[in-house]
Amino acid sequence: MEQLTHLYDPPYYVRNVRVTQGDELVFAADVDFSISENPAFRFSVRPRKAGALRARVTDSNERSFESTAP
Repeated sequence: MEQLTHLYDPPYYVRNVRVTQGDELVFAADVDFSISENPAFRFSVRPRKAGALRARVTDSNERSFESTAP
């Protein structure tokens, strides 16, 4: 709650996480609960084929963010 106006900030959070390697899905999370301001997800991957890991995250404002790791 904002202390001066007593109004609440609108919700803003991670809604969806998808991690792929090539065309294969290796991790997925549909988040419907509050997580930290700087969220971290931990999972294990055994590389089965060559290719970078690609993460795509969608937030509650329908904005998407992508990152790739070699």
